[in-house]
Amino acid sequence: MSLATFFKEADIAVLDVRLWVDFKKQHLVLSAHIEQADLEARQNEMPARPSSLNLVADSLQACELTTDWLVEKGYQVSEAKTAKQLEDYLQQNVDQIEIGLAKTHLWQPSELVASFEKNFKLNKSPNLKALDIGCGGGRDTVFLSKQGWQVTAVEQKNKVLIKAKQLASSHGQTVNWICCNVNHPNCLPDQQFDLILVIRYLNRDLFEWIKSHTTPGGFVVFQAFSEGVQAIGSPKNSQYIIQPKEFHKTFTDFKVFIDRIEKLSDGRPLASFIAQKK
Repeated sequence: MSLATFFKEADIAVLDVRLWVDFKKQHLVLSAHIEQADLEARQNEMPARPSSLNLVADSLQACELTTDWLVEKGYQVSEAKTAKQLEDYLQQNVDQIEIGLAKTHLWQPSELVASFEKNFKLNKSPNLKALDIGCGGGRDTVFLSKQGWQVTAVEQKNKVLIKAKQLASSHGQTVNWICCNVNHPNCLPDQQFDLILVIRYLNRDLFEWIKSHTTPGGFVVFQAFSEGVQAIGSPKNSQYIIQPKEFHKTFTDFKVFIDRIEKLSDGRPLASFIAQKK
């Protein structure tokens, strides 16, 4: 692949893993940036697997090491170029130079949350509140915050929450973070929310709490692995597997907009549910 083709491959994202001090001086337009040493800790900022990436690293050795790491994690590296090759290209193509913070990121929110934000528009007052239960690495949290929601995010594992906080900070977002076990009393805030989302996490003990803490006209967005997943992979425990139409039967006082089963690329069935409190 020629340098021109590499640096203009519109459908393949460019991941630049050089040091931040070098990246901010100049980088290719629409490049995402994660320092090579931070890749392991910032996996929540990577795209869904398997994705193809073009790579920029400091040296040939850094290209090889990073490529090996990406492939091990399930990504495909289309092409890798060194910092010197990038510099040579930018000298001849100054219109392709960006300076300072990266304007592109590789991560995406869950498709269900992105679909909700696009298709279920609420009157976006500055006071709309969302609760993300089991927020994990924070992608849905940060996405909603960028759309103007006041987000409270709950996660039990502090080391995971640290990554979510870093993601929010890198995008200039302020989130109310709570590190606690949702099964413990007083973990969840005693207030109502215009949106409560629980993505790829199932805790039936929270259903009644969620009902009572959703504002009238507010929404719930659920996603959980569905019956049949046991034959393909994890989870195996029925405690974490939703039964057919269980969401629908549970949230009877909600108007249901989406109640469907989808399949991940590995074949595991995933139940998606969006409903509005009447």
